[in-house]
Order: sequence, then structure tokens, then C-alpha cells
Amino acid sequence: MKTIDIFDVHEGSTMIRRLLHHKKVLLILDDVTDSDHLDYLAGKQEWFGSGSRVLITTRNEHLLIEHGVKRRFHVKPLNHDDALKLFSWKAFGKDHPEKNYIELSSCVVSYADGLPLALKVLGSFLRERHVSAWNSALGNLRGICNIVLGTLQISYDDLDDKEKKIFLDIACFFNEEKEDRVIEILDSCGFCAGIGIDVLIEKSLLTNSYGTLWMHQLVQEMGCEIVNRECLDEPGNRSRLWRHEETKHVLSKNTGTDAVESITMDKTGPVVHANAKSFSRMKKLRLLNPANVNLSNDLEYLSDNLRSLEWAGYPSKYFPSHFNPKNLLELNMCHSHIESFWTGVKERSPNCDHALKYPSFDYNYTHIITCKVDINGKELWKGISNQVELPSGTEWWQGKFGQITFSITARVGHGVIVKQCAARLVYEGDLEELDPRFSLRTRSNVSISEMNATTTAMRATTTGTTRVLILPPTASGLTMYFLDTLFRSTEYYRNEKLQ
Repeated sequence: MKTIDIFDVHEGSTMIRRLLHHKKVLLILDDVTDSDHLDYLAGKQEWFGSGSRVLITTRNEHLLIEHGVKRRFHVKPLNHDDALKLFSWKAFGKDHPEKNYIELSSCVVSYADGLPLALKVLGSFLRERHVSAWNSALGNLRGICNIVLGTLQISYDDLDDKEKKIFLDIACFFNEEKEDRVIEILDSCGFCAGIGIDVLIEKSLLTNSYGTLWMHQLVQEMGCEIVNRECLDEPGNRSRLWRHEETKHVLSKNTGTDAVESITMDKTGPVVHANAKSFSRMKKLRLLNPANVNLSNDLEYLSDNLRSLEWAGYPSKYFPSHFNPKNLLELNMCHSHIESFWTGVKERSPNCDHALKYPSFDYNYTHIITCKVDINGKELWKGISNQVELPSGTEWWQGKFGQITFSITARVGHGVIVKQCAARLVYEGDLEELDPRFSLRTRSNVSISEMNATTTAMRATTTGTTRVLILPPTASGLTMYFLDTLFRSTEYYRNEKLQ
């Protein structure tokens, strides 16, 4: 065979066109990471003869888009049988495991969850190792994750700084969350989340399934491990906290630092006894979702950088006196002990268009509670006041709808300030579909200004939940004020007069 000397990529590209443009070829370009590879090796269809096929595999779909590839296919995870065969070829050199390794192999395959790259890496790592070594590896899932991490991290390392932040936030907090909500929260952090999420999807680090973001288990573990490596010894020096024991350590020992940006806690975890100064050094905190936290005294500090604050069962009656939530997008304080929100706020949050949920109150159904807001915007919330008695008790409700729950809700959206918000009596149950001619889809810049309580019902449909917001016909003098949608991406229906 004659040897051909090629001195640069341009000469090689020219030679490919000259030698192959009349030939029917099958060209496979595997694991392409650079658009130049496609330009030099398979620039145009005319480079190859009629009937040729070019197969390209890549973890970055945008490379194919840039190159004008029209027929693109997403490779799905392997099913268990095919995954076991691939793993066995790497671990045993044949398509099935050895007799003594069948159960162990099945455990590894289940952990890899159909990801071919992980199956190959793990199979190669475990090849010709004793059963005891397999048991040791499977007993240390973090160790297995580290084996795969180096290979998977190639795609992560190729991201820019904002894309990395988006990836880590989703891995630690927002996996299996609705895309709309994630984009709004991360946009408020200045991350340009819309394009960032598209990049993660193109690089096969994320999937959008019917509006819900989903991350493969091993990819998610890679993100969590990247955060762990920020500081192995002290979780208070990491950017994100989500493991209950580590968060408990930080809050109870007051070891949090300026590095902490986000905290979330498992609502089913045990009670954490926190220090009143636990958040004092967390100046960059932007997402806070604690649960089952008791404070030794009233909280002394919360970061003005917060975008999302969700603290069910907040134990204090007040926010810290100097708390100025000028960047706040989302607030949920249900089941808390708070009696009034912040006062004397100099700057109203321009982003706060998510539902502001008031805490649960123990008042009975014969009262309706209103909250007042300063119309000039100098104070976002002024507290709870003005109990208005309804003309009857709960008999009408119980006879008509059965079980009723009580909540107080309000929204602030796109520069509009709520003047007054009435309490809502909420029935949770199934109704027949209302006529779609009365459908009105509301977005974050659209508001329903007023609803007459005697003639109209509003229905909000979310995943697994149907809520009807009404007042009894005996309360004919009352109206309810709505501002925008209470739930993200919901539809509100207007019905004819209730019978």
C-alpha cells in the first residue's frame, strides 16, 4: 500500500474530496467534539459518491446543527438486557456475565441506568477483579461515581461559567422541575437560563420532557460531586447545600460562609436547631428552602440577594429588621409563625411575579382576612389586618362541596401592586370539564382584575390538583381580587352562574 504524506488539514481535506467524490462510502465519525472535524472530514455531501452514508456521533447536538445536518436522532438509554450485554463485553469479554457475577453485574447495570459510556467505563474498571473487589466498589457508590466522573466531565468542562452554574443548580435543586419556573428563577440570578438550558440539552447533559427538565442519575451525581469537591472538609465553604446532615452541620455550628449561594432541605428530615446568626455570613445566598428548622432566637440576617425564599414553618414572627428583598422573585411562607412581612423597604422587588403565599391561619370560615399594600410601592407588604365577617358559617360550603381548606394568597406581577387581597376558601376535588370556549390562558404579564363572587367560579388545573376559588352566594357584597395566575402554566376557566 502506498503511503501518502499529508502536511496539513487543508491538504488532507482536498485529498478526501479528490479520492472519494466518485465512490460510494460509509464514513463513521465517532464522538465528534469540534466543528472543524466535520468541516475537514465531511464538509459537503458532494465530497462523496451517490448512495454514500455518513454517520456522526456526538454529545453536542449543536455541532450537527452548525454543520447543516438535517436528520438527527437522539440515542435512547439502553434497556436492561442490551445494557447487560454491553457491560459484559467490557467486563468479561463475552455477551453475558460469569456465573458468580450475575447478581453483581445486574446491580452495576441498574446503577448505570442505560448510559453506554458509564457501562463501558465501569466494565473496563471491574474486568478480572475478584468478587470481593466488586462488592467493595458497589458498597461505595461515590467511588463508582468518581470512576465515571472523569469521562462525563468532559462535557461539563466545555461549558462557560454561567452554563456551569445553571447545570449545578439543576443537578442539586431543580431536577424534574418545570422548565418555565427554573428559567424565571435562574434568569433573575443573571444566568440567561433560556439559552443556557438549550446548550445543556444539546450537550446531552439535560433533557426536556413535556416541559419538565430531567437529568440522568449519573450526570446529576457528577454535578453533586463537583460541588462536593469545592471543599471536601467543610460544607459551609461550598456553593450549594442539599444533604440534610451537611446543612444541619452548617446551620447548627454556624460554619456558613460567603461561598454559600443556595440551600434546600428535605421536608421529611429531622428537626434542625439552628443558630440565629446562621445566615449572617452568607452574603451571596440567592436560593433558600429550609425545612424543620428551629431558631434559638429571632433570625438576625437574610441576604438581600435572595431570589427564591421558601420557608415552610418559618419559626419567627418577623423577618430580620434590615432585610431588603429587592431581588426577590418567589416567596412561600406557608405554615409559618410570621405575623408581618418586612417594613420600611426602600426598593420594591421588580421581579416578584410568583405567588406570594401567606402562612396558614387558625381562623374559622366565618372570617375573611385582607391584607393591604402601600400603593406607592415603598412598602411591598404592610401586614395582616381588617377581619371581615361573612354572613354565615360553613354549612353552605360543607353541604355543597364537602371538605374545604383555608388559605390566603396574593401575587405581585410586572410593576402592578396589589391594593387588597381577600382570603380564599378552596375546595380540592374533581369537577367536570368546563366549556373550553370560556378558557383564558394567563401568562405572567396578564392579569384577571376582578371576579364577582356570586356568579363566577374559577378553576385552576395543575398536575394532579384541581382547585376552585369561590365565595358563597350569601356573600353578595364581596369581591375577590386576582392578579395573574396562582400556579405556573395553568388555565383558568370562567363558568356560568353557579346553581
